[in-house]
Amino acid sequence: MLAMAERIQQLKRLEKPSLAARILRKAKAVIRRLKPGA
Repeated sequence: MLAMAERIQQLKRLEKPSLAARILRKAKAVIRRLKPGA
């Protein structure tokens, strides 16, 4: 999970903010699927 967060932070720096936000939302959706109780 930490590696994923680091990757997202790198994407925020490299890519456009709007694209990073989209990736972040997708990542959160995946995390919700993996952890329904979270």
